[in-house]
Amino acid sequence: RIVWFRARDGGAGPVVKEYLRQVHQPKERLKIEGVLMRVEIDGLDALGLRVEKIRGGAAALYELKVTAFGSEHRFLAGLPGGCDPSGRPILVLLKYVKKKARRLDRTDIETAAARLAQFGGSLA
Repeated sequence: RIVWFRARDGGAGPVVKEYLRQVHQPKERLKIEGVLMRVEIDGLDALGLRVEKIRGGAAALYELKVTAFGSEHRFLAGLPGGCDPSGRPILVLLKYVKKKARRLDRTDIETAAARLAQFGGSLA
């Protein structure tokens, strides 16, 4: 199950804001969101998704890559170890980055790691 990271105060999620601010075309959003829906069904083997582990251990971070209309879109995601009520693992989208460089920015990785730690604390 995919969950978009939200601030603890219940405000609008920063990942959604990052995504909407950078992806303006409805067709592009539709394609990206279609791939994310397939992830809900097929997991990380979903068609149209490339996955790279960027940090291991208990707080594993993954880079989910989706190509849409010539642009590469990246979601930094984590598995906090919890499950939804039906027993499916939870995948948390922690940060959205539209690819501009070959490598991820270190600050983006640190932001995602901090958000995962914050989210993990809310599972207890």
